[in-house]
This record gives sequence, C-alpha cells and structure tokens, in this order.
Amino acid sequence: MISPARRPPARSVRGIMYELMSLAEPPYQQPLAGHPLPEPESTVPRSYAVYTRQFDGGVEVRRIPASVDTPATAPVGWWRHLAVDEREWDLRLLHSAALHVAREHGEEKDARELLARLPGAAMTVAPTAGGAVVTVRDGGRVEVRDPGRRWAPMVLGAVVGTVLYSEAQMPETLAVRVGDFVSPIHLRRRE
Repeated sequence: MISPARRPPARSVRGIMYELMSLAEPPYQQPLAGHPLPEPESTVPRSYAVYTRQFDGGVEVRRIPASVDTPATAPVGWWRHLAVDEREWDLRLLHSAALHVAREHGEEKDARELLARLPGAAMTVAPTAGGAVVTVRDGGRVEVRDPGRRWAPMVLGAVVGTVLYSEAQMPETLAVRVGDFVSPIHLRRRE
C-alpha cells in the first residue's frame, strides 16, 4: 500500500486519455454539450365545438377542442356547432360537422361540391383577404368583413350560422365577443 504522502497526484480522465493516445492535451477545456431540452408532443386541434349565443347587437363565441368537449347539446341559450378544419382526418367528425373551414379561398363550385358530399355540413367557410365567405347549404352566401382581422374564419362562420339559425333579419354590422375581446364585423348576404 502506498502511503498518503507518496501517493501520485490525481489526474483527470481527459489527461490520461490524451496520454494513452500519445497526443498533447489542448490547453483549454472543451465545452460540455448538454442534451437538448425535451419538447412535448403537441397536436393542433382541427375540430372544435363552437358555442355561440346572441346578445344585444352581437354574438358571443366560445371554442373548445372537440376531443375534450363532453356535452352533446349546448347549455340553455347557446347554439353548439361542430366545426372542422379541412385537414381533419377523423371521418366521424368530418361527416357530422355542421361547419367546414377551408384553408384557402376557393370557388363557390368547390364549396357546393363539399356540401353535397358531406351529409352533416350546413355551411362551408373560406377565408378572404378581409374576412371570410360562408356558403350555406340552402344556396345562399354571406360575405363577412372583419376590419380588425381579429377573428379566425371558424369563428366568423359560427357567428353567421348563429344569425341564420335565429331566423332574425341579418344585420349589416355585428359585434363579436370572444372572452374579453369585442370587435365589429360586417355581413352581406348574396343569393
């Protein structure tokens, strides 16, 4: 046993490895590269249960991802719309949704073909530069202008659906409220 007084000084594993490879050890320490931080998997919802209700001069909107929405009917005073993005892959949701939202503006003919192909669809929504165009199964179209460009086409389509379902006269200007945010939109019906 070697006495503590005669023990050689401790050396780093790095120094020993360079000595074994017959290389000179660099005068600087190599930075330690850590592992990247883990990123949780996430999926952007493509279908929502959209709840709407009218208030004086406007429509209030709440959106909940369809995968976590439990009620089959809306609470008293609210309309429930199942709305899907055109990239929804779940055929059950796609075929039973009342509102279909396109990613790009398309021709009216494309919207009519989609409505004919999907039995649950009451309307389609296509974005435009200043809002959206809603094509309704009964043959009408509603142009929606969103001056503040605040609302997603899905929200605008649900608002139009609420106005149409209420069988009230379609106003030219309507306030949309989502949470604490309120802003006006302009509607124009085209046959």
